[in-house]
Amino acid sequence: MKVEIKVVVDPEHSEIFDTFVRRELKILRTRGMRVQYKERPKGFFRCRMTEHRFFGRVDRKGFTAAISNSVAALVTVQWQTFFGPELIRGQDCIIDDLDWLQLCDRLNQDRALMRKLRNSAAVRVAQHLEESTNLDVAGLARFRLHDLVEQLCDALAWLADDQIFEQENEEFICILKNYTSQREERLDAVNVVIEAGSRFKLYDAAFQDLSRKLELDAHFLEDEVRNEDILISSLLTLSPKKTVLHGKRCLPVTLETLREVFGATITQCTGCNHCSIWNKA
Repeated sequence: MKVEIKVVVDPEHSEIFDTFVRRELKILRTRGMRVQYKERPKGFFRCRMTEHRFFGRVDRKGFTAAISNSVAALVTVQWQTFFGPELIRGQDCIIDDLDWLQLCDRLNQDRALMRKLRNSAAVRVAQHLEESTNLDVAGLARFRLHDLVEQLCDALAWLADDQIFEQENEEFICILKNYTSQREERLDAVNVVIEAGSRFKLYDAAFQDLSRKLELDAHFLEDEVRNEDILISSLLTLSPKKTVLHGKRCLPVTLETLREVFGATITQCTGCNHCSIWNKA
């Protein structure tokens, strides 16, 4: 007995879908299943399977899953075509705006989200194929894949907020850089010794304690984020020409921010008495 599923795609998506369906049916052939497909005319695919006498039900399930996966892969790869106009409707942008294109590019790099979208689409396609063996991909996307639109909308909203945050952070870092470079009185060097509990001590080039000068003792909290802010603020106040970090407890976030603000003036000590003391703590 032969089973046939007809899939209609836009001609511009023909080659992409051909790649996906060929891959899926090739997997079935390695399992001994008799499957084939033809495209005639362009964009109209006839996918056929000849059932095995003893494993007909299993074969039909595998065949349907293969077609579902192929359609889901196409919809996921081409989500901008299928869902883009609906996602930007009512927004203050158009489909070829630079901000929109940047958001789309970042979204495409989110493998976890793309996998989730593909799986969701595959379920919807399989449900449709239980009712009909004729499938128009554009119509399916328009009327039966609303949950994908919601997932994409949520992801785009999060990325838009994140993009704004990054832009504001870049502006803030730029302000700090300008502030540091314009200070006239600057120490030659500051040594930062990272202690346990995210605490730190500051010393000048001769390892004379700078804590009293900055009145740091009364401000330390059992709060890593707050103490990171205090460290950055202190270095901005001192504006050293060179800063050396001692110890291994400087959190990556702090180090990244320091390097963004102070650039090449930030270095890490490769090992000294101060490092060894606190590394053992």
